[in-house]
Amino acid sequence: MVADLAHSRHWTQVSDLPGRLRVRCHGLNPVGEPVSNRLDSTLLHHCRLTLSSCHWLRGFRINPLAGSICLHYPPQHRRDLKTLLERALTPPLPGSGLDLADPEQSLFAPGRPLIRHGLSCASILLIDAITPLPLTLLLGLSSLLLWPRINAALRQLRQGRLDVETLELGFSTAMLLEGLPRETLTDLGIHDATEAVQGVMQPEEDVVDGDRLLARLGRVVQLQPPDSAADPIPLAQAKPGQHYLIHGQQLCPLRSTLVSGRLLVSNRRINGHWHPRWLKRGEVIPTGSLVIRGQGTLELSEALISDPTYALLHEQHDRSRIETGVLDRRLQRLSDWMSPLLLAGGGVMLARGSGEIALAALRFSPLHNWSDSVTASRLTAVADLALHKVRIRNPNVLSSLGRIRHLVVTQSCLNQAGGMRLKEETVPGADPTNGELLRLLAGIQSWLSGIDGMAIWTRQLQEIETPTAITSVAIEADGRRYNVRTRAGDNVVIEAERPDDLLTPLRVSRHGACIGRIVLQFLPDDHWLEAAEMLHQLGIRLHVVSSLPDDQLDTCTEGLQLPDDQRHGACDAEARLALIRRLQGNGSNGVAYMGYLLQDLAALEQADVSMGMTTPDDSLMVARLCDLMIPTNASWLPRLVTMSRRLQQAETGNFSLITGSQIATALITASGWIAPMQAILFYDLPMLLAELNNILCVQTAGYAASGHPVPSRNKRQDAR
Repeated sequence: MVADLAHSRHWTQVSDLPGRLRVRCHGLNPVGEPVSNRLDSTLLHHCRLTLSSCHWLRGFRINPLAGSICLHYPPQHRRDLKTLLERALTPPLPGSGLDLADPEQSLFAPGRPLIRHGLSCASILLIDAITPLPLTLLLGLSSLLLWPRINAALRQLRQGRLDVETLELGFSTAMLLEGLPRETLTDLGIHDATEAVQGVMQPEEDVVDGDRLLARLGRVVQLQPPDSAADPIPLAQAKPGQHYLIHGQQLCPLRSTLVSGRLLVSNRRINGHWHPRWLKRGEVIPTGSLVIRGQGTLELSEALISDPTYALLHEQHDRSRIETGVLDRRLQRLSDWMSPLLLAGGGVMLARGSGEIALAALRFSPLHNWSDSVTASRLTAVADLALHKVRIRNPNVLSSLGRIRHLVVTQSCLNQAGGMRLKEETVPGADPTNGELLRLLAGIQSWLSGIDGMAIWTRQLQEIETPTAITSVAIEADGRRYNVRTRAGDNVVIEAERPDDLLTPLRVSRHGACIGRIVLQFLPDDHWLEAAEMLHQLGIRLHVVSSLPDDQLDTCTEGLQLPDDQRHGACDAEARLALIRRLQGNGSNGVAYMGYLLQDLAALEQADVSMGMTTPDDSLMVARLCDLMIPTNASWLPRLVTMSRRLQQAETGNFSLITGSQIATALITASGWIAPMQAILFYDLPMLLAELNNILCVQTAGYAASGHPVPSRNKRQDAR
């Protein structure tokens, strides 16, 4: 046992078994700890990124509720655990990446006013049940607790409309005039509980347009000046000519020029190209370039407002707004005049002394209750999907997904799920050992990015436990030729056979003699193949866009069986935006777009549904524009579409249930056959039944993650 693992300023050891270490991290537990000790979203992302990028780590699990991290490691790397944990749990520098997440907030912060108000109503009812309060006091307290409804009604009146909030205020006022304060408090308490639960479950709808995204980018990301004593520079205030520092695992936020230092960079976050290259002094580093290794000083060439990478985000992008159903349009017209009519009728009945009829009229709001049921059904689905790592920021997207007719996916997303696959082809007579070429490439990747660095080419190389030990690597020909010296003393050259082709094989030579080739393949995995067929059955056309030429894109999409008009090569940011607008047409066609590169920003904003994939080193800036994020499993796409259509069917069924029961309850209440307290419960009972229907719909949809492998479609795939 290594003694220095037991205690650290970042963790405390919990258990130590052969090949398995569990530590409790100080400040990781969000439950019961002060806010200052919580692990914020930036550090959590940094921790996951560092652990995911460690090629020798067999597995890990972060448990925020228990405040612990469990590591599974090979025994020979025991000595490296301390360094790995120190790197994973050391907070990154402020503004070190494009993480635009807000500071962590309390789960119940959005619903705290409602919770306090509801507890006040419940407390008064509890005290009255123990020691009956005078009726006058109850009426006074109930009147004071009506202020939220009064405030909501006043806002509606200032807007020149009468809606359900005004009806609810009229209903409460009528009950107080009838001498029913207890019923009023019960109704207020039930309303507060419903609104608070929905507020807690409501996903964040924060940055949804380009201008606000750029504003947050300029406010959150900060540049570190070369002078350590100087204050960081907010990106929005940065001007051309200013100098700032940058180091490995950072994204270059703006177009800059290298002044000093040495940086290994990649453009895969810009256009998906994976060739790394060493940046020389005086060379320009484009916006969004990923620094793999090194550190240096950059000079800004563009300000945030003028950087051409973000030019399309300054344009106004209006989504086509997928055409709503006939029922939705009719109900909207009906709701425009129903509330004023019911409010006037209830007031007349109350003035004439017909209290029961007035209460029935003022509480008759089937359209509002159905709208609440629709919101509840979507929040139920959101909560269920969150258990499977599907993050939905806008619940309304669950309705839009069922109406899309086109799904546009970037070739980079295909690679995130399937990845670049490598295969060895040895030369007869060269006699390299099995797997030697891949171990060599894994050693080069490890040497370039560091022992715990990110994957330059593919995660397949990170899974190799014994990469070749490398002494030096020289990169030439813009990332397409590598002069390598191994620790065993071999001189190896790896170069692309056709420099202009991204998919060209890599020829491996040792001491001038060719010993084999490494064939690169960009092919969709079985999940993508299955998803493409299911989307076709659902009536959705799958499109693939890429910056690759058409012939290379055809090779990458082999197996998806897409027609020529659904493969779009050589597409830059403007071409991708134009494609979305063309597919949307006059608004009758819903279009979903899945991407994560900087080239995808404008297209994500324009699409009716914007989607991304959650990856260990994803672009968090792009993720802030997406309506939903799914794991790297393409089978979620048809699952979500099917769930959306099931939810629409449930919403239609709930409309009949809620409307019919409200009509019956209103008639019984107007006739005086039931007491007002019973009427309140009968009005809320259909909402409970509708919610049970929503839960049943989500559960029986059969599209929760099962963990079973996706079967191949045919024998040809199995053979491949």
